[in-house]
Amino acid sequence: MTEVEKPQPSTDIIRLPRMMGRWLLLKRLARGGMGDVYLAASTGIEGAERPCIVKTVRRDQSGDKSMVIRFLDEFRVQAQLNHPGVAQVMEAVVGEEGEPYAVVEFVEGRSIAEAQHRAHQLGFKIAWPEAVAIILEMAQSLEHVHTRQGLDGGALRIVHRDLSPQNVMVGFSGEVKVIDFGTARGTNRRCRTVGGVVYAKPGYIAPEVSRGESGDGRVDLYALGIMLWELASGRSFLGPDPHRHLQLVAEGRMPVPSAAAACSAPDVLDSIIARLTANQPDHRYATAALAVGDLAKLMAMASAAPDGMRGTRPRIARLLGNLWPTEPDRTRAEFSRLLRGAKERFSVNTPLRDAAAITPSRSSAAHVVDVLRGTHYRLLKLVAASDEAEVHEAEHAELGRRSILKVLPSALAASPAALERFKNEGKALAKLSHPNIVALHEVGTAGDGRPYIAMERVSGETLATTIRRGGAMNTDQAIDVCKQILRGVQAAHREGILHLDLKPDNVLITSEGQIRIVDFGMSPAVRDGAHTPPRAHKDSVTVNGTPEYMAPEQVLGSRVDARTDVYAVGCILFELLTGHPIFERGARIAQLGKHVHDAPISLRERAPNRHFSPSLRAIVEKALQKIPADRFASTQLFLEALDESEKVPMRQRTMQLRAALTVAAFGAVALGALLGRATAGPSTAFDGQSAVISSVVAPQATTGTPFVAGSVGVRSGGAPTAQVRTAAPRR
Repeated sequence: MTEVEKPQPSTDIIRLPRMMGRWLLLKRLARGGMGDVYLAASTGIEGAERPCIVKTVRRDQSGDKSMVIRFLDEFRVQAQLNHPGVAQVMEAVVGEEGEPYAVVEFVEGRSIAEAQHRAHQLGFKIAWPEAVAIILEMAQSLEHVHTRQGLDGGALRIVHRDLSPQNVMVGFSGEVKVIDFGTARGTNRRCRTVGGVVYAKPGYIAPEVSRGESGDGRVDLYALGIMLWELASGRSFLGPDPHRHLQLVAEGRMPVPSAAAACSAPDVLDSIIARLTANQPDHRYATAALAVGDLAKLMAMASAAPDGMRGTRPRIARLLGNLWPTEPDRTRAEFSRLLRGAKERFSVNTPLRDAAAITPSRSSAAHVVDVLRGTHYRLLKLVAASDEAEVHEAEHAELGRRSILKVLPSALAASPAALERFKNEGKALAKLSHPNIVALHEVGTAGDGRPYIAMERVSGETLATTIRRGGAMNTDQAIDVCKQILRGVQAAHREGILHLDLKPDNVLITSEGQIRIVDFGMSPAVRDGAHTPPRAHKDSVTVNGTPEYMAPEQVLGSRVDARTDVYAVGCILFELLTGHPIFERGARIAQLGKHVHDAPISLRERAPNRHFSPSLRAIVEKALQKIPADRFASTQLFLEALDESEKVPMRQRTMQLRAALTVAAFGAVALGALLGRATAGPSTAFDGQSAVISSVVAPQATTGTPFVAGSVGVRSGGAPTAQVRTAAPRR
């Protein structure tokens, strides 16, 4: 074989593992027409590595300018979306070697298409409540996508246009995330789709698109309806001939069959599917929000799951667990194995000890530079500065996405404790993905050696600011906020993470009332669900936490576990209900002693002008018990108690209403009896009304509602009768 005939290595294959920017490529997951998809790991802080997805343009197409623009457009659109139901873009850049790539959130789960295929393989039937739960979560995401505004307040008018089971991920924790905005339409795209070209999967293309019309957000609702039908029926809507299918859909001759009867669902399921998939867009739901309302009502008709849970996420998590019982342990083990192997070949983490040698020439808190050196972030303004961190509002130079950038000041780089706390926060957030926990974009080290954490920018304020401005919340709002905090903390506890510094300052609340928990810097590495902090010197006092919200065992440096966070949430609930902390603020050491020794003042004493139900008072008292064993054993039990407390007033109001209606009915009948006596004579009037009174009173005897009105007797036949006494008529 001559030199010319020798096989040449392909230049289109990336040898793995490989560094791409700050990301370590570990494994190729898929190859598409435009590019490749890799499993990768973040770098920057040792122990804070987390899996992510890196998408690249194929090397043989990287010279195609239009291809590169289309590639970056996908992430330019997706990066503007900030919702738990949309996979977050962490970075999109053109690398030093001219290679465009994007980094996207890794979803620990499977696509809906994979779940459908797995269910078919196992002969497993996806029940209609699980199908509706998935679609309900998707509909909420679409409402955000369709109504999202840009930084200037103008509508972005984003439409996905390729919604399908392959482009929706379902997580093992129950989350549902829309991915792949490669064909999405938005005002911030740099290129436009060629007229007449449809980039979508035939089975989910809306009729108007099949007819050559552009369509709006309702094309996504059509795809949503088809996916709901397929999940409920267990069948594919697309026929054997895609071209014929599209023709029939365009002509309105491809109606979606009913599915409710086959899956034992209420008939309203068919009504919702029919409205989502109507041939004419004007006959569909006008917005995703309207579909959310009907789907939520249908979801409420489903019976409780075997464990009593009714939420959408627990149902979805259970479904994934049934389909893949050994996950996610297997994928986590594979990621750890690949990462260990890659670390043996690369030194991928910037040593944080090098940052200790940096001596700032001026206070970094007082001087804000335009760009954080060595990163893609432009620093826009300093939001806050403390002894522990600087917090900036920043903008990603390539994506145009606003973020909150938390940077460790150079002066603290020599402090092992400060470095450890900063690393802990990065490690904790790297493991968590929950609507009530602030989303992590990336963790890294700037060019000057300072570690930083980039997080989602939440439009709102801290809970502490809300309380200072408005005082106590009404009971329903306080309970709702507390339940959201508990759900976020519960997600952290499932990953073996304790917060240990829960307080109103570390809870953000949006204008819509959505909660985001921040600052996991106190989070220890927990293996068995509990942690014993390192002991301080016997002659010193070390405060690791915020005194107003620290549990007694945390104050004493004893063993802490999930119940320690339960105590802190109890403190927050008390403050939300009364507008005051459980112990008035004072000297820090005195505050600590009160948590250990003093009984907190009751809700009734702290807010004497407000009414709290006995059940709510009991819940707060239980959460604030000094001994951990006397508190709620978990956030789940705390949540269940709050749910039950909300039901009690409802039952009481129902009983009071029944009693009031009964008394009113009896009064009306008695009045009729008296009027009848005045016109027809005593004997006739009483006998004529006796049966009517019996018919009103008798049903109440079976409801258990007490009934007292006048004097009630019982005839020999058992029917209640009213003993009406009147004065003898004058002659």
